[in-house]
Amino acid sequence: MNLKPFKIDPEDEFYLEEEEGESLPVCSYLKWIADPTIRYGFPHPANYCHKPNKPRQVSLTYQDQVCINGSYKECPVYKQVWIGRLPEEIAPVKKKFNGRVFIPLIIAIILLIAAIIYLVLSA
Repeated sequence: MNLKPFKIDPEDEFYLEEEEGESLPVCSYLKWIADPTIRYGFPHPANYCHKPNKPRQVSLTYQDQVCINGSYKECPVYKQVWIGRLPEEIAPVKKKFNGRVFIPLIIAIILLIAAIIYLVLSA
């Protein structure tokens, strides 16, 4: 695959040139977040879906399986007007904050501070 970003004309359908000489249509809404006239010819975190009212990040897996391999016309976002967040199968998985991981650390810090205060006051 071509690993360079491409400048595109927003009105033209974009094609990714494969090594074998085949051309696969790429979704016209998958564009670089910082400059919508650029898109990568491979899955990249900077590729965002510009179909919703606010550009949204697309998972690398979905980009690979749908956006850049010619299957984008089956995408639910591509097929209709889209406002808001992308469906779960399209949006990247975000790590959620797990407070249980930090509770032991906070307790250890509090105990360490208490021990230091005790040592300073008892000296």
